[in-house]
Amino acid sequence: MQEDDTADVIEAEAAPVLFDPDEPWVSLREALGAGEPERLAAIFEELSLSDGLRALLQLEPDERTSVLTALPPELAAELITEAPNEQAVDLVEHLDAGDAAVIIEELDSDIQADVVGELEQEDAEAILAEMEPEEAAEVMRLVEYADDTAGGLMIGETFSFPSSDTVAAVIQRLTSEEEDFER
Repeated sequence: MQEDDTADVIEAEAAPVLFDPDEPWVSLREALGAGEPERLAAIFEELSLSDGLRALLQLEPDERTSVLTALPPELAAELITEAPNEQAVDLVEHLDAGDAAVIIEELDSDIQADVVGELEQEDAEAILAEMEPEEAAEVMRLVEYADDTAGGLMIGETFSFPSSDTVAAVIQRLTSEEEDFER
């Protein structure tokens, strides 16, 4: 192998650095300023959810809003799910109603109810008006329950298995990577 070939191989193997692991919010701010939503998503995909949330919270409120609206709704919902309830509400209330509705529709129903239930009534109504009617009705139904009751803790999603399945078969399906039991 010639010297030039070695340099080409080394350059080809070096992956681009998406962010400084000690300060990922700096890279988030740069990607946001450059209008690079794909890079924003790539940074979050390299971080754990807790590290991603921590990085997001290092940004200014208007930057957080811009990041959440630039991310795919599923990823934004994962970050909101990771946040404690008070922070989740703070993140959502800074979004416009349409953007918030798209993200909230990606949350599990119990998280939807917790977040929407803590919003100012005017904000909650605006977001619910932007959601699919059936989903908004389900959220409103769950919001009616007090947090410390069974209704306040339940989720609206269900799944079932054929009665002919053995417990082992059900466990196998639940733990396999082949089926996605997410929303």
